Amino acid sequence: MHQQIRTSPEDFGGPDAGLSALGRLRGRLESLDVSFEGVAPELESGHLRWAFRHELVEAAMRALGPWSPELRHAFTAKVPNERQALLAILRRLEDHRYVPESVLVLATDVGSDVLVQIGVDREVSRHDWDDMGGWEDEGPEA
Repeated sequence: MHQQIRTSPEDFGGPDAGLSALGRLRGRLESLDVSFEGVAPELESGHLRWAFRHELVEAAMRALGPWSPELRHAFTAKVPNERQALLAILRRLEDHRYVPESVLVLATDVGSDVLVQIGVDREVSRHDWDDMGGWEDEGPEA
Protein backbone atom coordinates (compact mmCIF):
# COMPACT_ATOMS: atom_id res chain seq x y z
CA MET A 1 0.00 0.00 0.00
CA HIS A 2 1.33 3.38 -0.93
CA GLN A 3 0.47 6.69 0.58
CA GLN A 4 -0.19 10.04 -0.98
CA ILE A 5 0.25 13.38 0.71
CA ARG A 6 -2.74 15.70 0.63
CA THR A 7 -2.37 19.50 0.86
CA SER A 8 -5.13 22.03 1.34
CA PRO A 9 -5.59 24.91 -1.12
CA GLU A 10 -6.76 27.09 1.76
CA ASP A 11 -3.22 27.01 3.15
CA PHE A 12 -1.58 28.40 0.01
CA GLY A 13 -3.89 31.07 -1.29
CA GLY A 14 -7.31 29.45 -1.63
CA PRO A 15 -8.90 27.48 -4.46
CA ASP A 16 -8.31 30.31 -6.96
CA ALA A 17 -4.53 30.45 -6.36
CA GLY A 18 -4.06 28.05 -9.27
CA LEU A 19 -0.74 27.40 -10.92
CA SER A 20 1.16 30.03 -8.94
CA ALA A 21 0.46 28.12 -5.71
CA LEU A 22 1.42 24.83 -7.33
CA GLY A 23 4.64 26.47 -8.51
CA ARG A 24 5.41 27.65 -4.96
CA LEU A 25 4.88 24.15 -3.58
CA ARG A 26 6.98 22.58 -6.34
CA GLY A 27 9.71 25.17 -5.78
CA ARG A 28 9.78 24.44 -2.06
CA LEU A 29 10.16 20.71 -2.71
CA GLU A 30 12.89 21.25 -5.31
CA SER A 31 14.81 23.63 -3.03
CA LEU A 32 14.95 20.84 -0.43
CA ASP A 33 15.90 18.23 -3.07
CA VAL A 34 12.63 16.32 -2.62
CA SER A 35 11.30 15.04 -5.94
CA PHE A 36 7.72 13.93 -6.47
CA GLU A 37 6.34 11.26 -8.78
CA GLY A 38 3.02 12.91 -9.55
CA VAL A 39 0.56 15.61 -8.47
CA ALA A 40 -3.15 16.01 -9.21
CA PRO A 41 -6.30 17.48 -7.68
CA GLU A 42 -8.61 15.25 -5.69
CA LEU A 43 -11.69 14.07 -7.53
CA GLU A 44 -14.21 15.76 -5.20
CA SER A 45 -12.38 18.75 -3.68
CA GLY A 46 -9.77 21.38 -4.39
CA HIS A 47 -7.09 19.59 -2.39
CA LEU A 48 -3.92 18.42 -4.12
CA ARG A 49 -2.52 14.89 -3.91
CA TRP A 50 1.23 14.27 -4.20
CA ALA A 51 2.94 10.93 -4.89
CA PHE A 52 6.47 10.39 -3.55
CA ARG A 53 8.84 7.45 -3.42
CA HIS A 54 8.65 5.68 -0.04
CA GLU A 55 12.07 6.91 1.04
CA LEU A 56 11.04 10.55 0.48
CA VAL A 57 7.69 10.63 2.30
CA GLU A 58 9.13 11.86 5.61
CA ALA A 59 11.17 14.60 3.91
CA ALA A 60 8.14 15.58 1.82
CA MET A 61 5.96 15.89 4.93
CA ARG A 62 8.53 18.23 6.47
CA ALA A 63 8.86 20.25 3.25
CA LEU A 64 5.09 20.62 2.86
CA GLY A 65 4.62 21.37 6.57
CA PRO A 66 3.37 24.94 6.08
CA TRP A 67 0.56 23.62 3.86
CA SER A 68 -1.04 21.18 6.38
CA PRO A 69 0.01 17.91 4.71
CA GLU A 70 -1.90 14.70 5.49
CA LEU A 71 -0.92 11.14 4.65
CA ARG A 72 -3.65 9.36 2.69
CA HIS A 73 -4.03 5.75 1.53
CA ALA A 74 -3.21 4.87 -2.07
CA PHE A 75 -2.09 1.99 -4.25
CA THR A 76 -0.29 1.74 -7.56
CA ALA A 77 -1.69 -0.22 -10.46
CA LYS A 78 -0.63 -1.02 -14.02
CA VAL A 79 -3.63 -0.20 -16.16
CA PRO A 80 -3.88 -1.29 -19.79
CA ASN A 81 -3.86 1.70 -22.12
CA GLU A 82 -7.32 0.76 -23.33
CA ARG A 83 -10.66 2.48 -23.35
CA GLN A 84 -12.59 2.07 -20.06
CA ALA A 85 -9.75 0.21 -18.23
CA LEU A 86 -9.32 2.84 -15.50
CA LEU A 87 -13.09 3.21 -15.16
CA ALA A 88 -13.37 -0.57 -14.58
CA ILE A 89 -10.87 -0.33 -11.69
CA LEU A 90 -12.72 2.60 -10.14
CA ARG A 91 -16.01 0.69 -10.39
CA ARG A 92 -14.47 -2.39 -8.72
CA LEU A 93 -13.26 -0.20 -5.88
CA GLU A 94 -16.73 1.27 -5.44
CA ASP A 95 -18.28 -2.22 -5.57
CA HIS A 96 -16.10 -3.07 -2.55
CA ARG A 97 -17.23 0.16 -0.84
CA TYR A 98 -14.00 2.10 -1.28
CA VAL A 99 -14.17 5.75 -2.26
CA PRO A 100 -11.65 6.70 -4.95
CA GLU A 101 -10.32 10.13 -3.99
CA SER A 102 -7.58 10.77 -6.55
CA VAL A 103 -5.92 9.37 -9.64
CA LEU A 104 -2.30 10.27 -10.39
CA VAL A 105 -0.70 9.11 -13.62
CA LEU A 106 2.96 8.32 -12.98
CA ALA A 107 5.79 8.56 -15.48
CA THR A 108 6.91 5.07 -16.42
CA ASP A 109 8.28 2.82 -19.10
CA VAL A 110 5.93 -0.16 -18.84
CA GLY A 111 5.12 -0.66 -22.51
CA SER A 112 1.45 -0.51 -23.39
CA ASP A 113 0.34 -0.12 -19.75
CA VAL A 114 -0.10 3.09 -17.79
CA LEU A 115 1.07 3.30 -14.18
CA VAL A 116 -1.48 5.07 -11.97
CA GLN A 117 -1.65 5.70 -8.25
CA ILE A 118 -5.20 5.74 -6.92
CA GLY A 119 -5.95 7.44 -3.62
CA VAL A 120 -8.71 5.81 -1.57
CA ASP A 121 -10.59 6.63 1.62
CA ARG A 122 -9.05 3.79 3.65
CA GLU A 123 -6.46 1.04 3.41
CA VAL A 124 -7.34 -1.69 0.91
CA SER A 125 -7.39 -5.07 2.68
CA ARG A 126 -5.42 -7.98 1.24
CA HIS A 127 -8.69 -9.94 0.83
CA ASP A 128 -10.33 -7.12 -1.15
CA TRP A 129 -7.15 -6.58 -3.16
CA ASP A 130 -7.06 -10.22 -4.26
CA ASP A 131 -10.83 -10.28 -4.84
CA MET A 132 -10.62 -7.20 -7.09
CA GLY A 133 -7.91 -8.72 -9.29
CA GLY A 134 -4.70 -7.43 -7.74
CA TRP A 135 -3.59 -5.20 -10.68
CA GLU A 136 0.11 -5.16 -9.65
CA ASP A 137 2.47 -6.39 -6.97
CA GLU A 138 2.17 -3.03 -5.20
CA GLY A 139 -0.83 -4.02 -3.10
CA PRO A 140 -1.21 -4.31 0.65
CA GLU A 141 1.11 -6.48 2.71
CA ALA A 142 -0.10 -10.01 3.42
